[in-house]
Amino acid sequence: MYSTNVIIGIGGGSVIKIWQEQLFSIPHAYSVNERFLEMMKIFFETFPCRIMQLFQYSSFNGTFSGILSYEHPNVQSIAYIHEMMAINSYVHAAVEDNEVQFFTGSKFQTSIGNQFVLSEPIHNMLLVPFSMNGVVVGFMTGVNVQFQVTDDVLIEMRSFSDSCIHMLHTMDLGKTAQFTDKELIIMQYISNGYTTKEISHILHIVESTVKYFLKNVMQKTNSQNRTEAVAKLFRMKILQ
Repeated sequence: MYSTNVIIGIGGGSVIKIWQEQLFSIPHAYSVNERFLEMMKIFFETFPCRIMQLFQYSSFNGTFSGILSYEHPNVQSIAYIHEMMAINSYVHAAVEDNEVQFFTGSKFQTSIGNQFVLSEPIHNMLLVPFSMNGVVVGFMTGVNVQFQVTDDVLIEMRSFSDSCIHMLHTMDLGKTAQFTDKELIIMQYISNGYTTKEISHILHIVESTVKYFLKNVMQKTNSQNRTEAVAKLFRMKILQ
């Protein structure tokens, strides 16, 4: 049966999205992984799927790594999963295009191969990317959905994705107020080993602009180099 956790106001009233209220009620004291798990639980309640998996994604080289898997009511780390993106062209294309998509049918099932080792056969899959300033930083898959997937539902999932990013960002505003969004995005890439030239390519800005933001962060953290700046941001729990 189709079911979403959305209440539509009677007589043309506003749409009250229960999932949005739940997202922003996640305690600030929770760790990043605890927030991710709560986020997945809320998604499950709204858009129930048999199995959900959350991945971190690098738009520079098209690789990803696992974070969590949720199969109600069980959760487990899937940090052992690395760099399997190129194996599935459907998932790869959707992530690159930053589009919420629903895959089903024999062609998709044939394309899966053995890259997704799950507790049951995959009949269909939802793909929900998470992006910051247009750059995909992660995505979630929902396997074997338990509701009717329509265009309106896919739009609702995009809204969910955007709200998740906003929620995660808002939780850390107190710690990150001294840094701009662009500075933090650049420092996150630097912490993952990217060069200023690579970052300029990813963000579609000139390398001198990347260096400008890096210099600002070094000044704000009183650091002599980028390595020291990254270390201080980790100690401040701004980078995780």
